Amino acid sequence: MEFERIQPKWKVRKAGIEAEFEKNPKLLEARLIEELKSSDSEIAANAAESMGWLRLDFAISDLVSLLSHADEWLRDRASFALGRMPRSAGPYLAEHAPSLQGSAYEHAVKAFVRMKLAAVPILMKMFTSSNFQARALAHKALCQIKFPLEELSPALSHSDTKIRVLAIDILGKSRDEKAVSLLAELDCSFSGGKQKQAVAMARLARHY
Repeated sequence: MEFERIQPKWKVRKAGIEAEFEKNPKLLEARLIEELKSSDSEIAANAAESMGWLRLDFAISDLVSLLSHADEWLRDRASFALGRMPRSAGPYLAEHAPSLQGSAYEHAVKAFVRMKLAAVPILMKMFTSSNFQARALAHKALCQIKFPLEELSPALSHSDTKIRVLAIDILGKSRDEKAVSLLAELDCSFSGGKQKQAVAMARLARHY
């Protein structure tokens, strides 16, 4: 009882779910699968959140489908769960998220951001792909993740000018001080055109 008084409600529920999983994982998994499909959005959201806490990846496709649900909290909890499972959810999201629309698309981006560094290899593949929608999603997520800027090297030297320009934009939005030197190097290497303009805009964004 004392524990419940001093701990936030979500921590109490998380501890309860973890204890239940340790006691009988199969029974809990079966219950969560059923609850995830509930017409009650609060029940489904709690199930999604529990899957995220436990990193249960047996319902990735269902969680991605819930990103399009009408209930905002359920969409957020599905995104949270996916963000906790980069190894299994990352590749599936990479394939299916670019075609999502509106809020579902934004929550897919948020799921990648929640994966942090674990998402970067997947996002870089999307970023340099021929799929415009995949590139746009990866660009938006990479702008919100702190990662080693060396990872951008293939994009900065890519044969596609559009990809190079988007990579420069990420540098402009990065908080990493190394972006300053990289932008200076790029400024010297480009003689004009869209790339030169992109570097100028990126430097301006960083107040240089």
